Amino acid sequence: MAFLSLFLIYTGYFVFFETIWQGQTPGKYIAKIRIVRDDGRLLSIEQAGLRALVRPIDESLFIGALLIMFNKSEKCLGDLVAGTIVIQAQPVATSVNLTISE
Repeated sequence: MAFLSLFLIYTGYFVFFETIWQGQTPGKYIAKIRIVRDDGRLLSIEQAGLRALVRPIDESLFIGALLIMFNKSEKCLGDLVAGTIVIQAQPVATSVNLTISE
């Protein structure tokens, strides 16, 4: 029962944040990365769920890291299954108009 509870909390964390925060968890926000669909659209709850369910396999024996290193598309197993990709989050560019006096 405790194992099931921990698994639900662990997977729920990723599904919740990646769905609500447009592909980011607090850690991904700090690292300035996000998860999007292969076509660039926002992540769906189904895709976040698939990634979360496959995450334990990705993390065991470094399978995800090996796939990222040796796969041309640099995707872990969760990304391959869910049809997603990790991208660098673009900071919001604000233009500031400064008036320079003589």
